[in-house]
Amino acid sequence: MALEITWDDDEDTWVKVGDRDLPARFALVYRPAKGADEPAWTVEFHVQDGVPQCRHVGLSSTVNGREIRSADLRALRIEDLLEGASANVAARRVVDDDGSARMVRDLGSWRDVTRAVRGARRNARRKVTDEVLREVARVYRENVGDNPTAAVARHLGESDQPVPDRTARLYVRRARDAGFLGQSIPGKAGER
Repeated sequence: MALEITWDDDEDTWVKVGDRDLPARFALVYRPAKGADEPAWTVEFHVQDGVPQCRHVGLSSTVNGREIRSADLRALRIEDLLEGASANVAARRVVDDDGSARMVRDLGSWRDVTRAVRGARRNARRKVTDEVLREVARVYRENVGDNPTAAVARHLGESDQPVPDRTARLYVRRARDAGFLGQSIPGKAGER
C-alpha cells in the first residue's frame, strides 16, 4: 500500500490560507499493495479564492482486482483527506536577511492548518443575509477611523483568525450594494 501526496513546488502558485500557504493544486494518490484487490484512487484538491476544495475524485480497479463498490466511495472521507493533505503540504513563506523569500514546510502545525482550512471552508459556505450585511455596515461605521475593513475581517472570522482581507472587502461592497452603507469615498475609508 502506498499513499502519496503530490503538489507543484513552484512558489508562485502557492496560496494563503489562514496564516499558512498551500499549493494551489495538490493531490492524494493511493496505490494498493501488489496483489491487493482494492481499487486505486486519486483525490485532487485546488485552492480557489482562498478556500481548499476537492475538485476531482478518481477510482480505478486494479489488474485482477475486484470491481469498485459503493463502500469504496463511502470510505473516501473527503474532508478528512483534505485536512490531512493540507497539513502535510502547508508551509510558511519566510523572507531571508537578503530579502529572498522561500517556502518552509511546517509539519508540527497540524492543528493550526486544520483550523485554517476549516475556517476558510466554513466562511465560504456562510450565507450572506441582509442581517449579516447590516452587521458588516455597523462594524464598518464603528471603526471608520481605524481600518474599518480590517475590523470587519476580525468580526467575521474566528476569535484568533480573521477572514482574508479580500473576503472582508467583498462583504463591505455587498453591504454598499444592498444600501446598508453609502457609496465609498475614493481613497478614504467611510461613505458618502
